[in-house]
Amino acid sequence: MSTLPRMRIGVPVIADGGWMGGVQYIVHLVTALNRLPADERPEIVLVVRPHTIGSLQAHNEILPMVSDVIIWPFERTELAKPGVRIIPSVDGLFEHVDLVVPGHLMAVPGKPIASWIPDFQHHHLPELFPASDLRARDEAFSQIARMADLVMLSSHAARRDWERFYPDAKPTVRVMPFRAAPETAWFEGDPEAVAAKHGLRAPFLMCCNQFWIHKGHDTLVKALGLLQREGLSPHLVCTGAMTDYRSSVYIDELRGAMDASGVRAQVHMLGLVPRAEQIALVRRSLAVIQPSRFEGWSTVVEDARLLGKTLLMSDIDVHVEQAPRHGHYFRVGDAADLAAKLCQLLPSLEVGPNLERERAARAEADELLLDYGRRIVALAREMPDILAGKAPRTVAEPLLGERSFGHEVSAAAPLDGVLSRLRLHVEGVSKPRL
Repeated sequence: MSTLPRMRIGVPVIADGGWMGGVQYIVHLVTALNRLPADERPEIVLVVRPHTIGSLQAHNEILPMVSDVIIWPFERTELAKPGVRIIPSVDGLFEHVDLVVPGHLMAVPGKPIASWIPDFQHHHLPELFPASDLRARDEAFSQIARMADLVMLSSHAARRDWERFYPDAKPTVRVMPFRAAPETAWFEGDPEAVAAKHGLRAPFLMCCNQFWIHKGHDTLVKALGLLQREGLSPHLVCTGAMTDYRSSVYIDELRGAMDASGVRAQVHMLGLVPRAEQIALVRRSLAVIQPSRFEGWSTVVEDARLLGKTLLMSDIDVHVEQAPRHGHYFRVGDAADLAAKLCQLLPSLEVGPNLERERAARAEADELLLDYGRRIVALAREMPDILAGKAPRTVAEPLLGERSFGHEVSAAAPLDGVLSRLRLHVEGVSKPRL
């Protein structure tokens, strides 16, 4: 039995359905903390900013795992109710938590925040961003480099970028890759029935990326065209939001490329589907393709890992670092190499699910998830040492991450309406429930 004091972890809402990677990051984090043994498990507080109130509904599944929802900073304290606390001041939050994680584009000097930068994509692919967005990201990251006490990054590839682009940065750096959380219900459903619901017949490949320019769908479409010339026409199922804020025409250009390559009939674009259905389709698939040109730490790779799926992915540094057990690589952006690797793999692939692989993968995923949760708690315990001895810094306006640069959250919904959808109960400690 642990004799250490129970940590209090504040987990902010950072995204809505427009950035499913951000939603899943929070789901995985809260789940990892919640699955720790009782004597290690921290108190989990969901932190909602005024501009993310409308995004709360995207996080319904984790509400039973948290002890409180804190609206911060927000003046209307009269709206507080059991399980929902209103904190008007910036400093007030830190009376209730030992660590805020992830502090997405957030830095308050001298406070226990793990300032999180998902990746440095705009440095590597500046051509994909409008000038205003490039400036905004540079300003935000530079301010974190000056003001934050702790920066949390999701990969060593990102850490190398941090050291390259911000060599004089002051914060302590910790690399903290997230891990995906398997759910028992995923393995109790019928993947064939879910496929039939969407009009799909096996065999098919899966690509689970949102349709953003850097995600590599164009490379995949070209590869399918090359395979067709060789007499191979594998079907491809794509899930994910079909918009990119950086380009209103990208999806139409992609469809045009499918028509030009003669592969339109092979590609099934489902858009956003419920996560349980997406997982069922991945289980049913032959393999997962992850052609992205850039990632911070890929949710797609982690999902494939926990399902024991064969995965063919671009050879970017972070994918190589993630190193899933059944992973294969092709040269990033090289459609010919992707087609060649698919040609080699297809004869050995079988329609899923593969129950033996899934059992082994679930055991591995459970271990990785526990390790992830423990590392977050350890970071909370380390935070006083990180803060100790740092010279005081006076800053007129602390950065609080009002923008998510391309991952805009919903406009603030009327608070009364949002809170009324949280069914709360009082039994000892009040907890939000679905």
